[in-house]
Amino acid sequence: HTPSEATMAGSSSPPDLLAVVLDVSPSTWGHRDLVRAAKDKANAAKGKPSTGPATLDDVVTAVLAFGTAFSCLGRDAAVVVAAATECEAAVLYPRKGGGGCMGEAVDGPSGGGEGEQGGRRIDAGAMAEQVRLGVAELVDRSARRQAEEAAAGSGGTRRGGGAGGPPG
Repeated sequence: HTPSEATMAGSSSPPDLLAVVLDVSPSTWGHRDLVRAAKDKANAAKGKPSTGPATLDDVVTAVLAFGTAFSCLGRDAAVVVAAATECEAAVLYPRKGGGGCMGEAVDGPSGGGEGEQGGRRIDAGAMAEQVRLGVAELVDRSARRQAEEAAAGSGGTRRGGGAGGPPG
């Protein structure tokens, strides 16, 4: 059975879950932006279009398209998007207080009657808004933290490892 057929038949099988984790570290994406700018300059001199690497916005757009396509597999399909920087991680969708909770994303709406498990479709607009806002917040906090550490003279040390490269 497909997920939606199983739900309509009254099956208690759990919903399908897609979990995506993005690395949104400013140092990683800043380095990629430098590489892309250099490649784009060389390509422009030859009259060729950009060949990448992808920008963070390109990757977020692709993840949102993939999540939306996955949600079309069945009414009970669930999507969770998380992101991490060098020092912080967060669930971006479903966002706490953002029109859904993790339990509803995985188990379906609470308080529903028979056959309503996972009966709520994913709102692609809300998912896009929450993911883009969450990415912007994480990148901003990480960039500020890196700037503060650099100003305090400890810019060379990072908590939790992280990718190398200049801050973006």
